[in-house]
Amino acid sequence: MGRNISRVLILTLAASTFFFGVAAADVVERIVAIVGDEIITLGELDEAVKPYVPQIKEANYSPEKEKKVLFKMREDVLNNLIDGKLRDIEVERYEITVTEEEIDNNIERFKENRSATQEQLVAGLKEQGMTLEDFRETTKDRILMGRLINREVNSKIVIVEEDIKAYYDEHASKYAKVELYTMALLSVQRAAGTPEDANIAEQMEKVRAELKAGKSIPDAVDELKAAQYGAGVNRIGPMNYEDLADSIKEALKGLGEGDITPALGSGDRLQVFQIIKIDVTEGKELDEVRNEIDGVLYDKIVKEKFKEWLTGLRKKIHIKIIK
Repeated sequence: MGRNISRVLILTLAASTFFFGVAAADVVERIVAIVGDEIITLGELDEAVKPYVPQIKEANYSPEKEKKVLFKMREDVLNNLIDGKLRDIEVERYEITVTEEEIDNNIERFKENRSATQEQLVAGLKEQGMTLEDFRETTKDRILMGRLINREVNSKIVIVEEDIKAYYDEHASKYAKVELYTMALLSVQRAAGTPEDANIAEQMEKVRAELKAGKSIPDAVDELKAAQYGAGVNRIGPMNYEDLADSIKEALKGLGEGDITPALGSGDRLQVFQIIKIDVTEGKELDEVRNEIDGVLYDKIVKEKFKEWLTGLRKKIHIKIIK
């Protein structure tokens, strides 16, 4: 399971005898924590911390703030490693195991609940900086944790229908129909309060009519720039229809791909939207996501019980952090 203290001390003594004048620090890696008979080395801690460092570096904290954040993160990671050692000790004590077949079946259920293919799973993991092997290890830990908690509390975790229904209702937006709009935004600078503003609005309507007739947006922008109207174009989206401003939602009603909204005022600019693409994700009924919600609620309960169990275990097993 991990290197224990007696083994490390024997190796240290042997190494010291063999290398004579070589310092022990050059032979044996520094220990940062002792958990029962298990140890956590500086190398293990550094490896566990590594994925989080770039995120903190990119946050552009002041040097003093960054130092504090790094220190706190390192403390949190060390505590997670300690929790892992505690779990490993108990798993070994109770001889709890998980087979490769059980991990495979669990992953298959995970994909089935989310209607995901193997390729989609691998791609999703990659976006999170994980490999399939990492996910298998996480799945194994999750199964072990559930079994260990079930043993410790002498009862199985049961999710009742009322809990599933309540979660579905509380997260209605997550399971509702979603319309994602990708659009081209064409805008011009207004001259509010001046006669020129009416000319700008008139020119914008002319360009809008030309766009509806098939004129390209780049050509429309060139035309407006030639008239010195401070025109610009941006691609926006995909954006959830529900997240758009009310005025834009109103203007988009009844329009499809390729259609163009009326000119809309926005601060000191006049703008029109051309719909490039609409992606629609149909909503899901409760029966379609029941297994998914069951898994979410199960994980939540497991984590809560695991935290309670760890708190008690920390009082029973000797833990020493070496600074």
